[in-house]
Amino acid sequence: ASILVLLVVVSAIVAIVVVRSARFHDYVLLTVDTKASAALNTPVHLQNFALRLSTLSLDLYGLTVEGAGPGANQPLLQADYGHFDVGVTSILRKQWYVDDITIEHPVVKLIVDKNGNTNLPTLPQSNSSSNTNAFDLGIRHLLLERGEVYVNDQKLRLYADVHDLHLKSSYDTTDGGRY
Repeated sequence: ASILVLLVVVSAIVAIVVVRSARFHDYVLLTVDTKASAALNTPVHLQNFALRLSTLSLDLYGLTVEGAGPGANQPLLQADYGHFDVGVTSILRKQWYVDDITIEHPVVKLIVDKNGNTNLPTLPQSNSSSNTNAFDLGIRHLLLERGEVYVNDQKLRLYADVHDLHLKSSYDTTDGGRY
């Protein structure tokens, strides 16, 4: 039993050292950019992040998602800062919830040309034909601060302070995919 406890302690110390290393930090940033870009079929860049295992929280800095079609190589979405705080109900039953999301200064620039084409990226086609539960999410607190939405250069302000949000969504991959 003491060997098992020692092994757990040593593993925890090694994990903490690795997670705090600059090399691991850069690897995570590159991996996030690569996987998010592939998933959205458009360039995605994250400037920095801070992961706090002690509080199960994540801070994101400088998120940019590029547009496609009309407005390609221009940001579709930019956000200065995002904070995500997770709570765990039960480790054994794998139950958790999103306690708090704060997004500061999100800017969305939607372009729609005269033919109805938008700068929204088209998601890559999936080979499977299934109905996937994309979201089954509860958020205790969501705060959007200083948000801006531009639709063909017309500016709309965006602010939200939402409590106890429950969202359910699904994605059907047949016929080109739809939510």
